[in-house]
Amino acid sequence: MIMIKKTFLYLVMVSMGMMMASAQDLIVPKSGDPINAYNLEQGDDYLFYTQNKDLDSPILRIAKNDVLMVRKANGSVLPMDNKGTSNTNAAEEGDFPLIDESDIHGSLITQGNCVYIPTDSPYDYEQAGQQRVKETVKQWGYWKVVNKPEQAHFILQFTTQTSGPDISLLVIRPRKYYAKYPIFKRDGFWGGWKEGKNYIGVTINWRNANEDPKDNVQNAVIMVEHMKKLITDLDNKESKRFYKYHSKALDADAVSNDSSNIQIYAD
Repeated sequence: MIMIKKTFLYLVMVSMGMMMASAQDLIVPKSGDPINAYNLEQGDDYLFYTQNKDLDSPILRIAKNDVLMVRKANGSVLPMDNKGTSNTNAAEEGDFPLIDESDIHGSLITQGNCVYIPTDSPYDYEQAGQQRVKETVKQWGYWKVVNKPEQAHFILQFTTQTSGPDISLLVIRPRKYYAKYPIFKRDGFWGGWKEGKNYIGVTINWRNANEDPKDNVQNAVIMVEHMKKLITDLDNKESKRFYKYHSKALDADAVSNDSSNIQIYAD
């Protein structure tokens, strides 16, 4: 009887090991497409994984400095707060003092201004998009990405709305709007807002989306690239339309903004 129990326990442990080995995680790198990963292991500087669930598959690796986050098979999110990220954040904290909001004038999106990009969504699919927006804007270098809203001239907020058809949006927001309504909910497809209608910001772009990190990462990249073109290619037809309808709302001295329902589309 003891031998039977031991054999049964061994089989259960083997089965659990096989189930864990076959669980698929998602690695979201700072650049490139998300990676479907099996048998994920963490080292000091690298993540090790295989591309299928066979334990005998070739082991691949990716530097943790090159990874934004990992979505585990159970739905939990593992942010990569590695040494490289910590050093960058520490530098930002010291390099960018708090900005007096009463002394911000002119266009919020002037080159060289400071921008805060929230990455604190409780939803993994939305957080994946936020992280990618932050990294892509950092690489662009047009604005200085800071770690606190108080250090920024404006807020660049990525959100995925699930009221009506699911869409992801990228919104430029004055700091005072973000302070009043850090979270906003869309009511209906065309941008009527449940709260803070005049305190939302300027919608740079929207795209069809769903509750999937990979989908939102791709949307984030497309929308940031579209934003770059709108802001810097002044001869572009959409750019002219953007400034025509939004220049007043992008003025730091604007009291409120009622143009959040004017959409700028990406192909």
